[in-house]
Amino acid sequence: MKVRSSCLCCQNKKLEKIINLGKHSFADRFIKLKNIRKKDPVYPLVVDKCRLCSYIQLRYVTKPEQRYSEVDYSYTSSNSAYSRNHWDTFCEKVHHYVKKKKFKKILEIGSNDGYL
Repeated sequence: MKVRSSCLCCQNKKLEKIINLGKHSFADRFIKLKNIRKKDPVYPLVVDKCRLCSYIQLRYVTKPEQRYSEVDYSYTSSNSAYSRNHWDTFCEKVHHYVKKKKFKKILEIGSNDGYL
């Protein structure tokens, strides 16, 4: 597992920890019943903030293959027409609300595969 050494946004090397949530397994992995006794891998969940641009990012970088290819099914926001329709409708509602309230920024945490 790789430790992020520079900001994803501005490449600044000064990152500071803002929260450490301990070790967790991937949230979107579904394990076959025959493998239920196998221990799911866990990874540190530490969130850093860039001191220069304030971009929020995870400190530890995991391999996409571990998250999305090691098991037969992994949920992603864009994997079905139903999900895409739900998130499209949600986005329209949020956009209408934000326009009405004249907010300038929206923070979306946990964007999954980036569809939203």
